[in-house]
Amino acid sequence: MLQNHSIILWRKSDDPRKTFKQIAEEAFVTLSVFQNFPRQFRPNYIAISSVEKFQEVKWNYENFEKILREGINKENNKTFENLGYSIQMFSSLIDVESFSIQLRVGNKESIFYNTLVVEIPNTMNMLDLNNAELISDLFNQLAQGFVPFWGCVSNKAMMRKYKRYLINGKPTTVHWLNYWGEDIQKAIGHEYIKDTLEKYSDISFERNIFKIQKKSFDIEDHVSMEFHHDVEKMLRLVI
Repeated sequence: MLQNHSIILWRKSDDPRKTFKQIAEEAFVTLSVFQNFPRQFRPNYIAISSVEKFQEVKWNYENFEKILREGINKENNKTFENLGYSIQMFSSLIDVESFSIQLRVGNKESIFYNTLVVEIPNTMNMLDLNNAELISDLFNQLAQGFVPFWGCVSNKAMMRKYKRYLINGKPTTVHWLNYWGEDIQKAIGHEYIKDTLEKYSDISFERNIFKIQKKSFDIEDHVSMEFHHDVEKMLRLVI
């Protein structure tokens, strides 16, 4: 079975006083993390929705600011600045090899999130330790820059069971890699997190990243999924 993975980071709405320049500078610093990785990871192309084409991107702040400004939320030529700016970038023009990077920032409406989603290509097997280590490093660097309240590296096949990532501010399950801000830690329960860390010495929790193991869960492996279920029970996340 194909097991697609995505990095998902959700941050709450921005301060209404935040300027576009502040939004753009913060977003540029976050996405510049990709420059620490091989070219096949990087945002090399931008989608131009009006003509359904792709344009190669020269990575510098001036270009990025222009791209982001053009991504202002609008409908029928009316702009909604409070809903922020959205862009989608790709690492390659070959679909099966490309990372897709979807960014939404500058949202100032409390009912919506600012988000960063990175679709990992199917050619990158997350059960391979070398690949998993690269994605773990990428997740860590992006999370520290974006500063979400919640995030994970999601196995889409596994998520079919859960449908939603959060219910009433609490995770529906635990992933191979998780980012838990203070609100999420409170929702789960600090005592349950502490008990889980004491029981499973290989699980780490540093800089808000709860890392269960060195690679993704394998939904086709009984032992892997049994361990996943055991951790869920320790954290009281069983649905």
